[in-house]
Amino acid sequence: MPTYTVHLYREMRLVFPGIEAVTHEEAARIASGKETYDAMTIEGCDGLDYSAVVDLDGDEDYDSSQPILLRADGGEIEPTPDRLTNRMRAAWAEAALSVFIQHTGCDREDALGDLLCDLMHWSEQNDFDFDLALDRAQGHFEAEIVEEGEVPPPRPGASPTEPQRFRSAATPLLAALTQAVAALNTAPRFTVPSLDTDSYAIAALCDRAIAKANGRRPA
Repeated sequence: MPTYTVHLYREMRLVFPGIEAVTHEEAARIASGKETYDAMTIEGCDGLDYSAVVDLDGDEDYDSSQPILLRADGGEIEPTPDRLTNRMRAAWAEAALSVFIQHTGCDREDALGDLLCDLMHWSEQNDFDFDLALDRAQGHFEAEIVEEGEVPPPRPGASPTEPQRFRSAATPLLAALTQAVAALNTAPRFTVPSLDTDSYAIAALCDRAIAKANGRRPA
């Protein structure tokens, strides 16, 4: 079995005493510019492991070395699958929210609102348009819901989306198609020149649509 040398990049506590500064914030900025080995104390603080570089022992040219990104829970970040599901996307959001809760100490029921509020502050301080990003996210959310065959919930105060209109119209449309097929099959065959077809062909097309809507194999 091969052995490896792992260079782990981990959150830790560094103690720099005696820093002269006007404010707490200035003291923190000064300390952040110092070298790690200048700290009086270096110790673990149950912090997060962010990433690692893994070398294969004996590989003097480091041809086999690989960077490994780590999740907040310590697991490896897995490659993005060929097909994402909304369950996967929700799991990523859960991981992000868990880190936010860990750093802020907020309650889980308050975490989403607090995170959104803090993202508004971040957007304002970094010249990002939060409302535009939120609108874009809403559009992505709706598209991803539709991809899985569901109907997205309506936006507050908004008129129904196209998928919602289709869903609400599905039952009466199916009933109308069924009646149309019965009528077409009762009457003698007639041509429809504008569609370059005839009534029996249209009835067969409607039959296939009805069968598909009801989960049956078309005849």
